[in-house]
Amino acid sequence: MICGCNNPKIQHPMETGHRPDYTSGFACTPGPFRIYRNVNKRCWSVQGKTPKGWRLIDHRRALIVDNVTFKVYETGRQRVLREGRKNVHAYICTPEILATEVVLETWTEIVYHPYSSGMFATLDGQPISKARAVALTFNGRAFAHQPS
Repeated sequence: MICGCNNPKIQHPMETGHRPDYTSGFACTPGPFRIYRNVNKRCWSVQGKTPKGWRLIDHRRALIVDNVTFKVYETGRQRVLREGRKNVHAYICTPEILATEVVLETWTEIVYHPYSSGMFATLDGQPISKARAVALTFNGRAFAHQPS
């Protein structure tokens, strides 16, 4: 699981199976997660699902996520097209964030451009709606493993 608290007194889920609640203030929370590129902070923002809706739980420079689906809210995209201003409307959705490193040589780079398409796509323009895993890098690039 994702963890940014660096608190040695906290027993994390991978160590004990303990699942802290979303109000604990720690980023070691259970999924599902929504991730988007935060262009102002130049990182990835991670939201967790709570009983009150989606809440920001962490910022990360890089992530690897599993069982990914891509979600674009068309009303938000239309707002971008209408106003010419950026707003968060496209997410990478996942039940789990992995803490492993991976060699990206065999992975496919993916992009999202609201002005050219309403979908996530590979660099050669093939639309995708899900992937087995996605690696999100510190410089804002995303790579999919087995996109479809």
